[in-house]
Amino acid sequence: MLTKEGLDFLLHITNYFNGHYEDPGWGQRPINQILVALSVHRWADGIEELDIRHQIQGIAEKAIANAAQRITESSS
Repeated sequence: MLTKEGLDFLLHITNYFNGHYEDPGWGQRPINQILVALSVHRWADGIEELDIRHQIQGIAEKAIANAAQRITESSS
């Protein structure tokens, strides 16, 4: 079961997603990719198999790092 903070986090992410998917370009922007990957990372906490959970979270972390790199490169 999620803590209150965990549930609040998921509700904030879900609220952010509400309506944004109607934008044809949504999800392709680096900041949106970070939000999606953060959600995947957090939801993976519910996977009991530690090895699988770590693989999913590792992939999500790589996606976050790649998107953050794209953001920093575009702001330079």
